[in-house]
Amino acid sequence: MKSEGISRWRQVGDALMREIDQGLLGPGDKLPAEFDLAERFGVARQTVRRALSHLRSEGVIDVQLGRGTFVSERVFEYRIAAHKTFEENLLDSAMTPSRDLMSVERIPATKGVAQNLKIDVGAPVLFAVTVNKADEVPVVLGRIFFPHARMPRLESILARIKAEKRSFFLAAALADAGVLRTRRTFIRLKSRLPLAEETEALDLPPMETIVETSSMSADEEGNPVFFSIMSYRGSRVEFFVGNEAFGE
Repeated sequence: MKSEGISRWRQVGDALMREIDQGLLGPGDKLPAEFDLAERFGVARQTVRRALSHLRSEGVIDVQLGRGTFVSERVFEYRIAAHKTFEENLLDSAMTPSRDLMSVERIPATKGVAQNLKIDVGAPVLFAVTVNKADEVPVVLGRIFFPHARMPRLESILARIKAEKRSFFLAAALADAGVLRTRRTFIRLKSRLPLAEETEALDLPPMETIVETSSMSADEEGNPVFFSIMSYRGSRVEFFVGNEAFGE
């Protein structure tokens, strides 16, 4: 590898970047070990290590303890807006959204769910578990609570979607149930380590973190329509909060 006035570590990094840009290395692909890269490029391992450190700082690669170094998965921007959905955010990032409905059941409302939905404790709610995907890669585990009495048709709609194994588009299902438009009234975010069910559902690598959101959406009259707790893969999403977050 000739220097031509360019640092050798940068030449190594540029060569790997070209392979990623050309599709020779794709998102999630594992890079060769440092020793193999050093031998390939004819440089010291320290040179390779510096090139990889630079690519990591640029968000191009991820280092996973005990597993190796991987090309970073694509990240989508989630713009928190009153009317913006998961599907719309993915489409804005030129990614294909889908949502698998894993389970749906009628359960009594706990105190926290009842407070958010403004119903009595113990009142029936529909509890749906979803796995939301970006380009067929699981990125979100969702738990959604709907007040059954306000949308009695929704239970059969969700049951049919699950039985037919169709992608679950929340806005379309709500429209079928008679709710044509919703807006988010609040959202809370926190970062934490994943639970076992999240690690399994999202196929999380070691040391991955979860960004958990809890939010409530209401209809145009202000009646709560659903309360959701969503667990996002921390490495796959960037949240953006602007002036439109809770506007009409």
